[in-house]
Amino acid sequence: MTRPSKQRLDRVEDALYPSETMALWLGQAKTEHRSLHALIQSYKDEPEETFPLTVLSRQVETAARTRLKDQAGAVGGSKRERQGVIEQGEFDADRDIATLFYLFVGVNADFLSEKRALCLLVLLLLTSLRDWSRSGGELPRLDEPFDRRLQLAIEELYAWQQTVALLSERYFQGVSPLLSETEESLALVVAQGELVVEIFNDRLEWEMEAQKQSGKRKPKLPAPIDPAAARRNAEPAARAHVALLIDMARSQACEIMGERKRGLAYIERHL
Repeated sequence: MTRPSKQRLDRVEDALYPSETMALWLGQAKTEHRSLHALIQSYKDEPEETFPLTVLSRQVETAARTRLKDQAGAVGGSKRERQGVIEQGEFDADRDIATLFYLFVGVNADFLSEKRALCLLVLLLLTSLRDWSRSGGELPRLDEPFDRRLQLAIEELYAWQQTVALLSERYFQGVSPLLSETEESLALVVAQGELVVEIFNDRLEWEMEAQKQSGKRKPKLPAPIDPAAARRNAEPAARAHVALLIDMARSQACEIMGERKRGLAYIERHL
C-alpha cells in the first residue's frame, strides 16, 4: 500500500464508530486466522500494545474524540464542560468496543464448547435411525420419542445458525462473528442434522406405503418433520441466546472499565 493510500485509510478508520471499527477488524482477522486458537497464538509473543482490544480501544477513542470535538464546539458551554463531553464519549466508545470484542470471543468460544455435544447428538440420531431402518420394527426410543428428539435437535441447530445471523446483523455490520473454521463447523453440523431429517422423512414415507400395502395394523407413525416449521420454532431460542451473549459481553466490558455494579446488573438478568 502506498503512503498516500495508507494515510487516506487511516483517516477513514479515525472516523469510524465502534461497530464499524470492530467489523473492519473482524473482516481482517477472518482472512488471517481460521480459528480462535490460531488468533490467540498469533499474539502469544507480541507486546501488549499490539493486542486486538488494545489497538481497537485506541482507534475508537481517537474516532470519538474527532467527532465530539466538533459537536462539543457547536453545543457551546465552558471549555471544561466541552472536555467532559469528549472524555465521556471516549469512555463510552471504549466500553462499546470492549463489549463487541468480548461478544466476538464469547460466541466463538460458546460454539466450540458445544460443538462436540452437537456432533455426538447428530451421530446418535443417525445411528438410531439406521437401526430402525434395518430392524423394520418400531421407532427407536431414546430419553423421549425419537421424532421429538430429532425435532428438538434440528431446532437447536437452527437456533445456533440464527444466533450467529442475528449477531452479524445487529452488532458486526453484516460480518459473521465466527472465524472461518468455526463457521464451517456450524454449517457442517447443521447440514448433517438436515440430512438426518431428510432420511427420517423418506423412511416415514416408505413405512406409510408399506403399511398400506400390507393391510396389517402397526404402531401409528409420527408426522414428518417440517424444516421450515423447525426454523420458526428456533427463533425464540436464538433471540434468548443473543440476549445472553450480549449481556455477558457487556458485563465483561463494564468490569474492565471499572463499572462492576453495572456489569453485575447485566448478569442478574439471567439468574
